Amino acid sequence: MKRVFLILFFTFSFCTCLRAGLDLQLTDCDIYSELKNKLSNNTNMVSKNYETFQEVKFKIKFYPMDKLTIWALFKAQYAQFHWGRDSKLLYVDAATAEYETTPVSKLMLGYINVNYSPYVAMSFPWVNSIFRGLSFEYNSYQFYMHVFAANNSENPDEANWDHPVTFDLDYRKNISRSFTRTENGVTVFRDLPSLWTGSKIRYAFRRNPWFTPDIAFIFFRENYLKKDNASGYWDVNANNIFGAEINFNLFDYITFKNTGAVTLNGTEKYNVRTNAFGPGRDDVRYTNTQTSRYFGGKLMLEINDMLAGTFGQYNTRGFCEYEKVESDYHPTYMNQNLDNRTINPYDTVFSGREGYWAGVEQNIGLGFFLGAGYQHYLFRKSWYHDFPDGAIFTEKQVTLKNEFIRQFRVFFIFQIQEMLKKTFPGGEKAMNSFYIRIQSDIVNNVYMELEYNRNKNYKKNYDEMMVKFLVWAW
Repeated sequence: MKRVFLILFFTFSFCTCLRAGLDLQLTDCDIYSELKNKLSNNTNMVSKNYETFQEVKFKIKFYPMDKLTIWALFKAQYAQFHWGRDSKLLYVDAATAEYETTPVSKLMLGYINVNYSPYVAMSFPWVNSIFRGLSFEYNSYQFYMHVFAANNSENPDEANWDHPVTFDLDYRKNISRSFTRTENGVTVFRDLPSLWTGSKIRYAFRRNPWFTPDIAFIFFRENYLKKDNASGYWDVNANNIFGAEINFNLFDYITFKNTGAVTLNGTEKYNVRTNAFGPGRDDVRYTNTQTSRYFGGKLMLEINDMLAGTFGQYNTRGFCEYEKVESDYHPTYMNQNLDNRTINPYDTVFSGREGYWAGVEQNIGLGFFLGAGYQHYLFRKSWYHDFPDGAIFTEKQVTLKNEFIRQFRVFFIFQIQEMLKKTFPGGEKAMNSFYIRIQSDIVNNVYMELEYNRNKNYKKNYDEMMVKFLVWAW
């Protein structure tokens, strides 16, 4: 179906271009390579040495008429030990028609990139083929709006997950009791396209040296099907997620960043008896609909110069934040569920975590910043960490950053971790770890990055090293 859609799309696009006079551009060319080495001396962790990921892509843009742009993203991906390991073929990953309705707004038909919030739905530039549908975007200096309705094209391959599972999780399909029929006494459910919708509205007030607020509201609806015949059930999920971001500046050097979201979950439950009426003829019966509510969010205060310019340009930055993400709060595309291709400990949202984090950072000159921080969190049973009765976790940190030149930027963090209640995975009560990232813009169109994490994700003797290399043009 995807190939048919692309053939029709390009046929229409090419014919339109011929009538209007061919006008095309080659843009967004880049080669991204990554070498990830998992170094594990932990007998409970699998060591996958030299896992590689490579992506080559470029975009062709057509301009068949004024205000109309049609682009296609060509991509070749290779990932050793995972999907795509047997093929490096170049294919069309995404294609979209964009019509400029005003100088600051456009209507889009095709593949849609959705990036609303780390707590709701967060995509990345290389993830273009998740949603296929219609969207509208308005983006001016003060006002931003994005709305979309699309079918999700993701069908996770559970065989590639770290732990074998028995269920089939499909984001592309849904079922409905309204579209059932009976054949020889067996209820047959019809698969329907899973329609995902969302919107984000943001308003930035005009800058004021005393008080400048920035407000955003988010709605996201996700629909997906989970079949687990081995356990005897089907779940049809429809989650409505409401989020808000309220940020404001005081006196030009105090910043408040507040993010929160709530998931209203609705799940239709079905009991399944496999092969109840013969081979391949299952008995599927609706039982009930369950509803629940989950919350996640963070409050953050940041002071750009705690000492109000006492040391001139050598300012002292301070911050504190409080975060609470309930155990069952994990929207499908929340940041913890995406492969964001980094091991940066600051980039991930954890469900089942509640606590605070505070720190201070001092500019010591020559581009160096020295900092110290303290975390205190309560972990519960969650999507990734299993502490059913709760586990209190503390962490002391020392950080060092240097952004003196583009050719050499360093971020280093040393962490002293202690589990006051329960233990880390593997039975450890205390654990020291460190993380280092070195970034370099070698030349204008070449970027390189080295990352290393010792005792990754609080797992003893489980390390990861990653080398990234990006070359681009236009």
